[in-house]
Amino acid sequence: MLFRSYNRGTYYNKNFNLELIALNEKQRLLLISPFTQASEALPYLKEARKQAPSDILPWLSAGRYRFGLIDAINLEKVRAEKSYDAYESYLHTAYPEAFQ
Repeated sequence: MLFRSYNRGTYYNKNFNLELIALNEKQRLLLISPFTQASEALPYLKEARKQAPSDILPWLSAGRYRFGLIDAINLEKVRAEKSYDAYESYLHTAYPEAFQ
């Protein structure tokens, strides 16, 4: 998985966990953790989003993946609903500067 290589090369002093979560037939989440709060995760998200098309996911068209952040409580809700869509709408409202 190229996120593992990206994390080792870019964030060599951190130990990230990667978990692939199948929500439904069309949506899967790649959960990268741990981040203790959104202010810690947002710089990672911003940089990974920039690197994804060329270095992390070059074979996958940009329309086939999205970036987001989620806490444990909302992750359980998303798992129960088996969809990321409603939560993604919330992210666009809560963090407009990061999710435009």
